Amino acid sequence: MGSILGSYARLLVGATGLEPRQLSQPIAGRVYFAGEALHPTDPGTVHGAFWSG
Repeated sequence: MGSILGSYARLLVGATGLEPRQLSQPIAGRVYFAGEALHPTDPGTVHGAFWSG
């Protein structure tokens, strides 16, 4: 039986707090990123991941 590992989003020391907003901007109008790390008020949550997409 294997082990299950997990992770969560966090900002590193020195981050401005604008990184999630910058990463959620479309690239060339075609590439979009979503996920719990990019939700502005609920990072690190299942509903943050759902609402970001």
